[in-house]
Amino acid sequence: MGSPTTVASASDRGQVLVDLGSHPRLFHGIAAVCMVGALAIGLMQWNYGVPVNRFFAVVFIFLTAVAGELLLYNKRHRAAYITLIWGVWGAATVQATLRAGLANPSLYLYPVIVLMSGWLIGVRHAFFVLLASSLSLLLIAIGVESAMLVPGSGLSPVLQAVTMAAILLLCFVALRLVLKNHWSDLNEIQGLLTSP
Repeated sequence: MGSPTTVASASDRGQVLVDLGSHPRLFHGIAAVCMVGALAIGLMQWNYGVPVNRFFAVVFIFLTAVAGELLLYNKRHRAAYITLIWGVWGAATVQATLRAGLANPSLYLYPVIVLMSGWLIGVRHAFFVLLASSLSLLLIAIGVESAMLVPGSGLSPVLQAVTMAAILLLCFVALRLVLKNHWSDLNEIQGLLTSP
């Protein structure tokens, strides 16, 4: 049995699709998607002349992916995924609070973060991400409605559409990595069951 940092808790252990310790390439793939995506969106925003104060999310996501890679290097697999998941969640939340409120395209990451949490860390952890996401959305809405929170203006319509499309594409790639890993495991199990 692995150490507490490489396996899920007893209640979550039977509810995850991936044995984190035996699939380091999966994390490398997801971290690479985060890094490349953050760089691509950052360069696109820079090219369109977006002010530097709108780069919080892309910079933070990139740094979170690097931190996750360092944790993985030290064999702290579960901590690497938790850091990456909550880092991306925090970046999206802060960016939406600072800019455009509920119209911020970074909030498109919320559903994927919930699903990834469930698949990689466990259903209980996914519930906490769901709860935090719902609370965040509610607080942003209340803050804007009561004028206690005044997020800056959002991106231009064209740049917002391109950013949303890029986020959706990156989410699809990350989900495909998880599912491809899962299918590979299932094929391996099937092979073991059918071998004489």
